[in-house]
Amino acid sequence: MKRIHRLGVLLAAFTLAVVGLTISGPQNETAVIAADITPIAAPTPLPTDILVSSAFRAIPIYSDSALTQKTGKTLSTDYITWQVFNVVKGTSGDSAYNLGADQWVDAYAVSLVKPNPYTSPLTVSEVANGGIIYSSWLAYPFYYDPETTIWAGNLNAMNNEWIIRGIAKDASGTIVAYDLGHNQWVPAENLVTAANLFGSFATQAGTPTYNRQGEQTGTIATSGLYQTFGATYINNQQAIKLGTDDQWVLAAAGAYYPN
Repeated sequence: MKRIHRLGVLLAAFTLAVVGLTISGPQNETAVIAADITPIAAPTPLPTDILVSSAFRAIPIYSDSALTQKTGKTLSTDYITWQVFNVVKGTSGDSAYNLGADQWVDAYAVSLVKPNPYTSPLTVSEVANGGIIYSSWLAYPFYYDPETTIWAGNLNAMNNEWIIRGIAKDASGTIVAYDLGHNQWVPAENLVTAANLFGSFATQAGTPTYNRQGEQTGTIATSGLYQTFGATYINNQQAIKLGTDDQWVLAAAGAYYPN
C-alpha cells in the first residue's frame, strides 16, 4: 500500500540576496544594480496539512527555491503524495515547493491535493489499541483523506485482516471511514467487523462463550466438533462464532479445521 512520505522536517524560511551584475554585450556593457532586479520571494512556511501529488513520477529535486541547482535525485516512484513545508510564490501562483531539508520541486510538476486551509466536516480520532477490520479478500480503494475523495491506491486482495488506526464519524456519530495506517482511509461500507469462516471447531465442555462486547453469555455444554460461522476479535483476541452473536468462543480454546 502506498504511503504519504515525508522527506524531512520543517526548516526556517530564508531570503535570497541579489547582488549587482555586469552584462557584457558585443559592443557595449550595461551595469545592472540590485535595485533593478526583482528578488526571488522568500519561502513561506505552510501548515503540515498541505499535500501534493507526484502521480508516482520521478520528478527532479532541486537544492534551491529558484530551481536552478538539480541535486541529481528524483522523487521516489513508490509514493504519490508528499508533505509541503515551504512554498515560493511566482507571478502566476506557486512556483516551487520545499518537501523538507531544502528538497525543492517545481510546483508545475505536481498537483495540490489538500489545499490550505483544510477543514474536515468529519470527526476524526485515532484508535490506540488497533481493532481488526476485514476487507473480505477484496481490493477496495483507499484514500488519503477521511472524506474518501482523493484516491491513493487499492488494498492488497491477498490480505483480509487490517488493523484500525483511526476512525472518521459524521455529524450523527456514524463511522464512515477507517484509517488503516498512514492516512489510508477506506469507506466503512466496504469493510466488516466479522469475517465469514466456514469449517469446524473442536473445543471442550465448559469453554466460555461470549457476545461481541466481550461479556460471557454461557459455556459449551458438550465437548466435540462444532460448525463455525465467522471470526472476529473480542478484547484483542481472535474469536470463532459457533452459532448466534452470543455464541463466540476464543480461538485459543480449541482447534479450527477448515472445510
